[in-house]
Amino acid sequence: DFSVCGIDNTVSRHYNPEITTIDVPKKEMGQTAADLLLKMINGQKIREEERYIHFPVTLIKRASTGEKSVSEEKEMNKLD
Repeated sequence: DFSVCGIDNTVSRHYNPEITTIDVPKKEMGQTAADLLLKMINGQKIREEERYIHFPVTLIKRASTGEKSVSEEKEMNKLD
């Protein structure tokens, strides 16, 4: 057994089984990048806190990931 996780959430829901994915705020990231680029083109100084930006991401759980199987859990317990 294995799990699959994608990123970007563009086509993940259209597969069978649907793929778990990490959704990123593409629109906000693009807008922020464009704003910073315009500042640089216009010769404006970029503040330190504008250089490192963290955007929240969302894990969307779907059918391609799940809990450990019972047999896998038993194997893990044997190792303890």
